Amino acid sequence: MVSKEDIQRLGFDAWADNEFVNLVENFVMPGHGKIDIEGMDCTIKLKWDDAMIYCLIRVYTFEGWKEYEKELKR
Repeated sequence: MVSKEDIQRLGFDAWADNEFVNLVENFVMPGHGKIDIEGMDCTIKLKWDDAMIYCLIRVYTFEGWKEYEKELKR
């Protein structure tokens, strides 16, 4: 799922923005919802309701742990 090479090539923020867009396009539906994915080197938390989408991505990269948080009004 997580390619450290992709993160290094794109830069963490660009990679995380792209992952956020993919998560929203693939999982967010009308109403309320929540997805939690946890692995050894990656945690993704996505929650949404009628007003807001919240995303947390935490990944272990070549440079150590990096964290990305984003809130988006619907």
